[in-house]
Amino acid sequence: MIIEIMNILITNFFLKNFTGSEINTLQLCDELLELGHSTDVATFFYDNPMKALFEKRNIKVTNLLIEKPAFSDYDLFWTHHIHTVNHIIFNTNPRPAKMIYSCLGPFSPLATPPFYHDQLSYILSNSRGNTDVLTSEGVSKNKIFYFPNFAPKSFFSQQKVKYSTTPAKIAIISNHPPKELHELSLIFSSIGISTDFIGFGGKQIFVDPAILIKYDLVISIGKTAQYCFSTKVPFYCYDHFGGPGYITQDNLNESETYNFSGRAINRNLSGRELFEDITSNYQRNLENLRFLSDYCFNNFSLEKNIHRLFDQISELNDIDFAKIHDRNPLIKRTHNETLRLLNIQKNLEDQINRQQVKQVKKSPTMLLSTDLEQEVLFYATSKSWRLTRPIRKFANLVRKLINDKAPH
Repeated sequence: MIIEIMNILITNFFLKNFTGSEINTLQLCDELLELGHSTDVATFFYDNPMKALFEKRNIKVTNLLIEKPAFSDYDLFWTHHIHTVNHIIFNTNPRPAKMIYSCLGPFSPLATPPFYHDQLSYILSNSRGNTDVLTSEGVSKNKIFYFPNFAPKSFFSQQKVKYSTTPAKIAIISNHPPKELHELSLIFSSIGISTDFIGFGGKQIFVDPAILIKYDLVISIGKTAQYCFSTKVPFYCYDHFGGPGYITQDNLNESETYNFSGRAINRNLSGRELFEDITSNYQRNLENLRFLSDYCFNNFSLEKNIHRLFDQISELNDIDFAKIHDRNPLIKRTHNETLRLLNIQKNLEDQINRQQVKQVKKSPTMLLSTDLEQEVLFYATSKSWRLTRPIRKFANLVRKLINDKAPH
């Protein structure tokens, strides 16, 4: 298959932590570079630990709050999050090119498609449930391209080969584990079974195949499903929405519809019920691993899905971004206000980071700043000018909380 080599820019609202969109951005860069494309990245917030991974790969990352690039050399813009695509069109001067907007979920305000979605090349949807929401909100089916959560080729090349009769080492990968998973971990611990929490509040690590194959069972949702299917690691689908548990040939279709998120399954269990289900059905689940790995390779391979997408994109005309810019002056005005608020957020985060450096005991403040960062994001992404006063008040609250934590 012959693929036209392109200069590609991928955008993401932030590149700091090991969350889904950030990891997607890194993995897309890896795959596109391996396929021969020139690939850069742009973001509003750029920091470690993700920053170190991009620097290790020598991937150029533009900080949109600091730099003012022209973006005149790209053939394709692969965008995540509404504010980044608005920024490209209304605050830079891109030449005509192709642009796709990847909607990574139907509920996050950041993942909302732009109002001019009908003028873009494609809107990518990562699940059938997401597609249903997009069409109900007015996005044309002809503009939607199904691009599911994926597994890079490295996950298929490092697979688990040895299994125990019962799980002895378990990982719970979640940024929002419900109380029943904490209860479950205590039950496992009481009988000598190791349970590691990976994510906010637990181990902050980049999950790769070498990490996964060390575990006898992974409890998680979302893109971790594809990771486990491809590496043949037993996977139990459960998190803050509940979930179906082990993925089987019977529940695969419904679970895939909702992106292996646990939504719409209406199955919530206690810690004890989870323990009974996991242990009693573990051995039977091992029989599904080959089927799930094959299904994952055929449907969720990143390389295959990129080829499929680019085959379609090659037939499309380039977009004249100047026309979108000129037809939507109100979007430019609201985006400029968004930029002002994002700069407020950046200044607050910089202040928090400076205070952290001064701490003798960093851990309490680091945990505090994670929570505060989410609150700052809530304010900063609002379109209302009336939030200026609450942001000032919130900044004072941040300073007060950090000063209270500081040693005297």
